[in-house]
Amino acid sequence: MPDMIGAYNVRRKRAPKSYPEKTLGWLVDWFTTDYPGFAKLADATQKQYKDAYDYLEREFDTPLDVITQPDLYDVRDKCATDKWPRFADKMMTALSSMFKQAVKRRKMASNPALGIERIHKYDPNSNREWRPEEWETVFDLAPLHFRILMMLARHAGYRGQTLVKLQWKNYQPDQRFGKCFRITAKKNDEQTWIPATAELQAFLDKLTRTSLHIATRKDGSPWKHEKQMQTAFSNWLKPI
Repeated sequence: MPDMIGAYNVRRKRAPKSYPEKTLGWLVDWFTTDYPGFAKLADATQKQYKDAYDYLEREFDTPLDVITQPDLYDVRDKCATDKWPRFADKMMTALSSMFKQAVKRRKMASNPALGIERIHKYDPNSNREWRPEEWETVFDLAPLHFRILMMLARHAGYRGQTLVKLQWKNYQPDQRFGKCFRITAKKNDEQTWIPATAELQAFLDKLTRTSLHIATRKDGSPWKHEKQMQTAFSNWLKPI
C-alpha cells in the first residue's frame, strides 16, 4: 500500500549512516552527538545547526583535509540560492563553530570557515528602536498575547529564544526593585538577573495566568518554539 511504502521509505531515509573517519559526515556526527558543548547550546541554536548540517548531507563523504575556503564560498553561494541568504550565513556559522572544535579536539589542521563574509546584507532600519508613536500605535492594536511579547522584549530586553521559555517562576521578588527576572543560562549554567521595570510589573501583575509560561498564544497555551512565535507576530504586524 502507498502509505505503508511511504512510511518504510521515511524510516529508511532517516536510518543513521556511518561515514569514514576524517570526513565531514564523521565530524558532524561527532559534534552533534559526542561533543559535550553541543548539548549546552540553546535548543534554537541546536536546531539551527542541525538544519544547516542537513542541507550539507550530500557533502558528508568529503574528506576534511580537502575542504578549502574557496570551496565554502561556493557552497555558501549555492545555499543562498537554494534556500535564502540568511540561512547560508547561519550555515557558515554552524560550520565554523564545528571546525573550531575540530581543530582543538580532532586534529583538524585549520578552520576554513573562519572569516567568511556574510552574503546577507542587513537593513540598518530592521532592528532600530521603534519611535514612541510607532510603539503606541502597534501596542494599542495588538491583542493581549502579542502585548505580552512586546512588553517583555521592550522592558527586559529578552529575545525570542528566551521569551518562549520564560516562566512565571523566573519572575521573582527583589529587594531593590520589587520584582526581577532570574534565569539560568543553559550553555554555562550561570544565573542572569534583570530588574523588572515598574511599568512591566504593573502589566504582568494584572495578567491571568493560563500556563507556567508568561508568554502564551491566543488560546492561553505556551508557544511551541521561537519560530512559531516570530512568524505569528510578523504575519500580524505586516498589514499595519
